[in-house]
Amino acid sequence: MSKNVGAKRMTESLFALTEALKANDLWPSREPTPYELASTVPFSVDRLQFNEWLAFVFCPKLLELIEQDKDIPAMAITPALDVYLPDCPYDVKKA
Repeated sequence: MSKNVGAKRMTESLFALTEALKANDLWPSREPTPYELASTVPFSVDRLQFNEWLAFVFCPKLLELIEQDKDIPAMAITPALDVYLPDCPYDVKKA
């Protein structure tokens, strides 16, 4: 698979995740403060809810990497969804 095809699929997945979060009322109602965004622990769990991290850290960072034509690291966020959003609807997990 070419890098462009992978980037296109990742972009589509990020937009699907965003839409699924919004459709399930999991999209944050406010933007985090600079203090909250300055967390250095995994998933910013000390300062953000997991859905806030997805909306304001994960999705923007991956889109930035795609726009800069950088490699996307291998990852799986569904296990983290299961831990931090255990009641998360299936359509968010499949996004």
